Amino acid sequence: MYALGLLAVGMCSNLKFSVVNGSFYHAAGTSAMFFTALGLWLILGGAKNEKTNMLSLTAGALCMALAVGCRPNFLFASFLVPVLLFEHIKEIWSDKRRAVRLFACVAVPYILVACGLMWYNYIRFESVFEFGANYQITVQNIMAAKSLNPLGKVTKTLIGSYIYLFNSFATEAAFPFVRIANSNVAAAFKGYMFIERGVLGVFMLPLTWPLFGIGFVGKTINKRSRTLFRLVIGMICVGVAQIVFVLTPAAGIIMRYQLDFYWLFVMPGLVCGYFLYDAAAKRQRNTVILQGVSLDFSRVVLKIISALIILSILLYFFLILGSHAGYHIWTNNPHIFYYIQRLFGFNTW
Repeated sequence: MYALGLLAVGMCSNLKFSVVNGSFYHAAGTSAMFFTALGLWLILGGAKNEKTNMLSLTAGALCMALAVGCRPNFLFASFLVPVLLFEHIKEIWSDKRRAVRLFACVAVPYILVACGLMWYNYIRFESVFEFGANYQITVQNIMAAKSLNPLGKVTKTLIGSYIYLFNSFATEAAFPFVRIANSNVAAAFKGYMFIERGVLGVFMLPLTWPLFGIGFVGKTINKRSRTLFRLVIGMICVGVAQIVFVLTPAAGIIMRYQLDFYWLFVMPGLVCGYFLYDAAAKRQRNTVILQGVSLDFSRVVLKIISALIILSILLYFFLILGSHAGYHIWTNNPHIFYYIQRLFGFNTW
């Protein structure tokens, strides 16, 4: 399960598009993802014991701050830091000295990085809060998108959120058997929102389906798992905030933006899958006898979750091969595409 989870996060967090199409846009996004992952790992390591490792905590906060320098909207991921430290904050709140040390370890790296970023933005754009969005020359008319009235912006956010969360895939007889379904909403905005084909809704990944049982999970967790459950809730909230942020100001529906929030649903889906298995294992100490055949319900749940993860990995594997012109492997390296096609025995199709 651990190996499958690692593979699923690597395959289904949308890192694949950034690896295949390594432009400077993708370099910024993957750098932000790297610093965020490293920062959360360091903070988790620094706070897992009763005695907080201040050096690890400071290094983690520095990484989380540097992620904002790579891609500004990764600031939302920083809201996960107090979620991870919530139990420690409660324990040391009465000890003012320890509380101040903890706050300083987190705040000082953010302040230093923020000062550097604001200085950099000011000498480039004469504004400490301008990261260059209003100066980019892209396929989308940024100023036109900003001129939408409030109702248009709300509609754009709702439609875009639906596509990012629920846009489906279609099957076909020819290799690689799956492709992203066309959302057919680009004409409705006439240039006010750029929409790329190839965006798969995050809830079309079977490994995210355990999230729909999060209410049941919340009733079954114990005290030891409370911090992890809070992290799951926090990641989902941050993921929703990321989606709204990339849609509301000016941006559209773009595949590389999925790297901002896919992982915030994929990892909670895996954790909720574990919680469901754990709850089944605890509630059912004895096997159930059905028509003379013993049935261990927890093992059934484990197999179902494993199947969902494997299906998600396979789905993304085939989407990498041929989901969208400019991103799929056939465009970038057709030799690999035809090699995999022959490997699966479909060279005559």
